[in-house]
Amino acid sequence: MYKLSHDTCIKIYKKRGDAREEAKALKHGAGTNYLPKLYKTGQNYNVMEYIEGKPLDVYLKQRKVLSKELAKELVLMLKDLEHIKFNRIDARLRHIFVKDDQNIKVIDHVSAFRYKTDYPIHLYRGLKKLGYLTVFLQQLEKLDPPLFKRWEKARMHK
Repeated sequence: MYKLSHDTCIKIYKKRGDAREEAKALKHGAGTNYLPKLYKTGQNYNVMEYIEGKPLDVYLKQRKVLSKELAKELVLMLKDLEHIKFNRIDARLRHIFVKDDQNIKVIDHVSAFRYKTDYPIHLYRGLKKLGYLTVFLQQLEKLDPPLFKRWEKARMHK
């Protein structure tokens, strides 16, 4: 990943087909506020929106709190990924960026259609490692009880 300007970057891919897969995901999710905009794609690269912000793991380590508002943003982001029919409803903490306005963007969508997840396993693991999973699950249960139950059922069956 290389920054080209204050609002664009280029991502160069090692594996054949990854640029196409991520471009497909970004085009498919172009209507959501949670994904970076795609400007240009090539055989082994994508030019996209540069996201200014802190990765969620860094943000949480610095702030030492997962606010109700941020938990809600995470739930809305995951629901949006589900709504746009991504198979992988998940993201690693380092791929979720918290912007100065407290909105979030999620990057790295090469596997959006490759892998199916029944609940956000990488997000859960990252939050658990930092001690925030319980807080997140409490907020999820308040915000969307049916989704909480579905994800908890899936988690218990893994």
